[in-house]
Amino acid sequence: MRKSLLLTALMTMLLLACSAERTVHYRLHFDVPDASTQQQLTLMSMRVIERRLQSMGEQLIDKEVSTKGNTTTIGITVGSRQGAEALTSSLIKPFVMQVMLQAETATGSDVTVQGQGSFNATGITETDFDRVEAHQEPQTDKGEVRLVLTGSGHLKMATLFRSAKGKDIAIFVRGRLVSKLHVETSELKGDVIIRNVPNPALAQVFADDVTVGLHVIFVPVP
Repeated sequence: MRKSLLLTALMTMLLLACSAERTVHYRLHFDVPDASTQQQLTLMSMRVIERRLQSMGEQLIDKEVSTKGNTTTIGITVGSRQGAEALTSSLIKPFVMQVMLQAETATGSDVTVQGQGSFNATGITETDFDRVEAHQEPQTDKGEVRLVLTGSGHLKMATLFRSAKGKDIAIFVRGRLVSKLHVETSELKGDVIIRNVPNPALAQVFADDVTVGLHVIFVPVP
């Protein structure tokens, strides 16, 4: 009798554990037509999802990618309903990126970050970036991030550099300061490069997150 009750209790626990799992599907909307680029963005999107779940302390049970014609859908099975809801909430938030310029004083500035200073908007936003690339710095074990600008974005950044020599510019992603760069020259010769990232893997995390934010919209599928 006791053995039967124990087996029943174990079965109940297993059923409850299985019922807690939730599968959510997202259709990926790309703003680039190239199929190979879309495939790369899909892989980046999966890595972004896995990291989001890890940061939430949620368990990824299963994942799948389905491509039919021009439609790509990702299916994610999460260990809890709350985790699935939190994942969806984080993925559907609009992506926001800003380049801001060091302000002389906090008074009248657009944003102040404790210990980092105050900054004003420059009008350079996520629409001015094409993608982000991660690399390993030559002859070191550090990583570097290359912010590749669009044509109009490069013109805006070049104008900013001409007026910002000797000051700091700050990169904000989703309202959070992610990097500060000191402008040492008034001439912007190429893309914006963030050096001395602790390691190449961390640089890739940043590249995945921003590039996906720039080019992918997650549309929940009922």
